Amino acid sequence: MRVIWDNATVHRCREVRDLLSQPEVQDRLRLEPLPPYAPEANPAEALWSWMKRRRDHVRRLMGASPIHEKLF
Repeated sequence: MRVIWDNATVHRCREVRDLLSQPEVQDRLRLEPLPPYAPEANPAEALWSWMKRRRDHVRRLMGASPIHEKLF
């Protein structure tokens, strides 16, 4: 099985490293690392980018308010 591997911190935690170091796992998985920053190779990046722009737009519209501080 091939696994597309992004550069998320959670993918480098001890539990994941321990799992991937097991020979039976290494025999079954092939990791395909993405470059450190490759938004064009990861469609979810477009969604995150849109959400951040939308969030920033809402912040500008609402200004600083108590409810705004709790939401963002």
